[in-house]
Amino acid sequence: MPGSRRPLRCQAAGSDFERCDQQVIKLNTLFYDQDYPQVFGLGFQALWVPKTAGWGASYSFAENGDGIVGDGWGVAFPEYTPPPAPPETTVNLGWKYGYTIYGPDRTTFEYSSDLPLREDLALYLSAPQAMRDRGLVGLLALAQKVDQAINTHQVNTCDLGPYLGRGLPPACTPRPLTLGEEAAEGLRAEAYFANQEKLLGDYYQEMYAAWMMAFPLDRCWP
Repeated sequence: MPGSRRPLRCQAAGSDFERCDQQVIKLNTLFYDQDYPQVFGLGFQALWVPKTAGWGASYSFAENGDGIVGDGWGVAFPEYTPPPAPPETTVNLGWKYGYTIYGPDRTTFEYSSDLPLREDLALYLSAPQAMRDRGLVGLLALAQKVDQAINTHQVNTCDLGPYLGRGLPPACTPRPLTLGEEAAEGLRAEAYFANQEKLLGDYYQEMYAAWMMAFPLDRCWP
């Protein structure tokens, strides 16, 4: 059985994850019971939420997880309004970018960097402008992938059958999106990516500063 050494206190949970004025840092490795204390992999998380309004940051990094935890890094920038309101919006950057078309049967699109994990991260960390530019490249590449799939009729959904009880999900009969559904999903994707790109272009310096408040990765990262 694989395991993970976890701190007993000061963990961010769903009930307090967005509580204002907090910082949480978590470092972990993985192990198999029969091999402990030999460990493997690296997991790191850092969260920073501002005192009142402004941009926060939630960063995660994982590598060499032996298939238990996938390699990757990502940072989410939620924009907070005065408490107790939840974030107004969130901008997501990372080694992978994802967008999901929801419905009875959801379709998820991904764009991944062509650089190794740490090399890609180092470019984002090198300067606020570099973070912005790399982020815009990733968002644009994913937007084009989603747009092409919708316009070439590659996105499917399904029609749900009747619920037959006993806790079993109804049957889901696959079908392509209708032209009207394609138009609606195209507009929804266009609005999402336009908003992500505008916020990143307008507030990249504040976002980068929030990232460094979560943890000084520009000065303290191997």
